[in-house]
Amino acid sequence: MKGAGETGKFFGNVIKSIPMFKDSNIDKDMNENASKLEEMETRKNENIAAQLVGRQKVDVSPFIENLKTMDHLYNDPQVILFDKEKLYIA
Repeated sequence: MKGAGETGKFFGNVIKSIPMFKDSNIDKDMNENASKLEEMETRKNENIAAQLVGRQKVDVSPFIENLKTMDHLYNDPQVILFDKEKLYIA
């Protein structure tokens, strides 16, 4: 639609330069319609972008939890208990 809008503006300017159509509103109408087409294209692109953002499903919470666990294990004092089979971190 954007290409059609630019084409409409171009032809509106061409018609405006023709003496026979100089006093008519054809050029203004073409430019207005071209602007409307460009606005429609912009709205359409914004809607598509909004839909894509809405469809994103990124769940990074497990990754963040693992980072917090690693930070806790390496940077905080730990109590370590063990028996014959297992190692327990309290």
